[in-house]
This record gives sequence, C-alpha cells and structure tokens, in this order.
Amino acid sequence: MYDYDATQIPILVDADWKGRPRKLLVQVNRNGFLTSWIVLRGSFCWLSPSSKVTWAKGIGPDGRPVTERADLSLSGSTHVCPGTPGGTNWYSPSYNPQTELVYVSTREQCDLYTAAPPPFAPGQRFIGSAGNPFRGERGWGAVRAFDPHTATRFGSSKLYSHLGPGPCQPQEAWSSPEISTAI
Repeated sequence: MYDYDATQIPILVDADWKGRPRKLLVQVNRNGFLTSWIVLRGSFCWLSPSSKVTWAKGIGPDGRPVTERADLSLSGSTHVCPGTPGGTNWYSPSYNPQTELVYVSTREQCDLYTAAPPPFAPGQRFIGSAGNPFRGERGWGAVRAFDPHTATRFGSSKLYSHLGPGPCQPQEAWSSPEISTAI
C-alpha cells in the first residue's frame, strides 16, 4: 500500500554535524520524510517529516520509519498521508550555503485507501483501488525551508493549484523545482 519510491534528487551539503565538519547527504522523499546521512560513513543523522505523515507512527533507532498498521477490510478504508502523489515528487530541491537552508517543494494531500475499488463515475477521476483523494478536500503544495544540521523547519509558503482545462487533472502549483543561488 505504501508505494513511496525514493527517486528524488539528493543534495550534498558541507556542514558541521555534532561539532565536526561533515559531508551530509540530504534527501526529501515521496514518503513524506526528509533524511540526512553522513556520506563517507553512511551513518544516519536524522529523519524529519517534510509533509503530513500518518502511515508511520515513529522513527526507529536505525532511522527507518516504523509503519502504522492499516485496516483495509473490504468494508473499511484508511486515511493515509501523504497520498498517492507523495509528499514530494521529482522536483529538484536546493541548498543555499548563505542561508544554510535546504528548500523543497512539498505536497499536502491525504488519500483514502480501500480494499475494494470505489464506484466509477463518468467524468470523474478514477484510479481503481489505489488511494483516492477525499471528495471536496483540496490538496496544496508548499515551498519549505529546513536546517540540514537539525532538521528544523523554518518556513512554508503555501501554494494552491488552479483547475486545468479538463475535469480530471488540475495543473499543480507544487510541481516546480527549487533554485537557490549564492553570490
């Protein structure tokens, strides 16, 4: 059910970690988490939510999310965040050495997962038994800034999508790469 592949672009950051200069690898994933590792040692530093996460109930000592058990009986459904599009997708994050912040495009959308497919409605989005957005709930995107030393979130700029020309596919305001430059 949790099909969050990790194909997002990692960032290499020169930063102090616990008082020592390190090369950190920072990566935001569709699973809704932002992760940091020490490059040469492969040591886990931290994992922090980059968007709303309900599929994991915590983080284990090895840095892996601890999954929450889902109830997918034929009569029931499970509310899962992030939804099918993920907490981010293929958009490039960036790091600004002047602000010492990582900037990422994120997505806030939760989906309703069921064991049986929902009924088909002509002219409406239909993706079978995978996660389906709640009717009437509007997903939104955000550009967020994180400190790669501590995983602290320093801000968020909310972006709403506007509907595109067809009834099924909105044009997403959250699907843009981040650009950060230092002078």
